[in-house]
Amino acid sequence: MADTTRVEVVEEITVKVEVFRGPSGADGKDGAGITENKITIASAATGVADSIPIALGPSARWHLTITDNVTGDQTQSEIWAGNDGTLVGHTRYGIFSIGGVVPHTVAVVIIAASMELQVTNTGGNTITSRAVRISTSA
Repeated sequence: MADTTRVEVVEEITVKVEVFRGPSGADGKDGAGITENKITIASAATGVADSIPIALGPSARWHLTITDNVTGDQTQSEIWAGNDGTLVGHTRYGIFSIGGVVPHTVAVVIIAASMELQVTNTGGNTITSRAVRISTSA
């Protein structure tokens, strides 16, 4: 008996990919929804890692890398945040370190008409915060 192979298409699947985009030029960026902000934060200080006008949308997502400027250790995570124009909530996940853990805390707050991602340095060495805004939703 000869082996035969029969391939049959049972169902067609359509995949829709949507890219979240902010209004071009509204925040001085390219409108693609992806931005990068780097700041240096001294010991016991708080810095604004990123700020988004609430008018750009009710939610945002960041990839955050915190680097200890003396040891080179890194802590990375993702942050999702949403707001209703007055109240804000956020969650942080996927936290991992390369080398030792870099001591810091993260908060998302509303200041005036913007949602801010804030990083507080709770260690003794100066740190660098690199926040890559992956998306905003309108």
